[in-house]
Amino acid sequence: TGGDPVRDLLQWIDQADAFQASHSKNQWKAFVEACKSQFGFNPQKEGPLAGAGKLAVHEGPWRSVWDRFCEVPKRYPNIPAQIRKCRIPQRDIFNLNVVLDGWPQWNEQKERNFERELLTLGNTPVHEARKKLIELENTHHQRRNLIWAELDESPLARALEHLAKLAEITKSDLAAGSVEDLALGYINHGWQADDAAMRALAEVGNDTDLQAVSTAIRPVYLPWIEESARYLQKLVYDTSYPGGTCLSATPLPADPKECILFVDGLRFDTGKRLAGMLAGKGFTVIEELTWAALPSVTATGKAAVAPVKDKIRGSDNNADFEPEVAATGQSLKGAYHLKKLLTEAGWSVLERSDNGDGQGNAWCEFGDVDHEGHDRGWKLAKYLDSLLAAANCLISRTTWRPGSIYNSIPTPGMLC
Repeated sequence: TGGDPVRDLLQWIDQADAFQASHSKNQWKAFVEACKSQFGFNPQKEGPLAGAGKLAVHEGPWRSVWDRFCEVPKRYPNIPAQIRKCRIPQRDIFNLNVVLDGWPQWNEQKERNFERELLTLGNTPVHEARKKLIELENTHHQRRNLIWAELDESPLARALEHLAKLAEITKSDLAAGSVEDLALGYINHGWQADDAAMRALAEVGNDTDLQAVSTAIRPVYLPWIEESARYLQKLVYDTSYPGGTCLSATPLPADPKECILFVDGLRFDTGKRLAGMLAGKGFTVIEELTWAALPSVTATGKAAVAPVKDKIRGSDNNADFEPEVAATGQSLKGAYHLKKLLTEAGWSVLERSDNGDGQGNAWCEFGDVDHEGHDRGWKLAKYLDSLLAAANCLISRTTWRPGSIYNSIPTPGMLC
């Protein structure tokens, strides 16, 4: 009726009554004739459910209709429900070649079968769990290319991509060699295990899917991360912590007109994700690694990377691990005294909404990763990219040259 019979047919299947009501008798007649001649289908006699069934099968001239639907499926939100009202073809010995990927019922059944398989991994030995996840990826990966994944109806298939990567990465043991070997292993590949676990959790949205994904994560990730951490503890116990002490570690350097950005809760893997975003915006990203402060909490982490760290000390009897001004013993809790130290040292202290004047050096605390993590728990994984995008915007607009981005939360390898 508007010169686009494929679009008209999709609109009619999506909202048949509204479509017909919005067209004149002549327009409706023209639509019916176009459907008969181009698709071998009479909407007047067969009805929208018959059209939905033909769309799901998408054979012959209906292939072009299906392809158009797949291009912009959210433009036709009622079509999946229409297809669900139709009876799905049965695959048997007389009909082996039937294609079922156009049926949401088929995809839903695949997801539920897959969910049961993931739930069986809870008590599986680590090597068997890794093997099983990789086998499942070979079985289910094609569903990520179907329309149902785009419509958020295949969360487990999407999570599987990251679960399989987690299985592959954790095959490589970090618990070997020297401290330097462990750090190098984590820098080169180990951090991707943390990233894969977060990305897998980001795909799920309900408790049932969360249970399946977390059950699959545990047998491959937990032994790997615990063994790595215990091995590092042993190395440190036998020698010393590679990060040094507050007395021996020198302040981190900052060039003129450089702004240090402190992000509370930006783990190594999350920092790598942010670095990728910045590189995509055209920034030149240079990564320089240092060991996180101990204990790995906000208070110690912030003090360790502050350009006035030589003016800060801690006391053994402070249960909150809150550092103090070395000269006066005043607690840095509440940020007032840290900001005062920075200002007295000639640093500008920026709020996250400030651009500054680009003169001298600046210190800025921004990002809500730590706060959102406490509030949202595992759901932080779903919001992480948007939190990093906000940080990306701040970095892009600052007047100073954003030279250094530090965090306060270490990875299992204690690198930040």
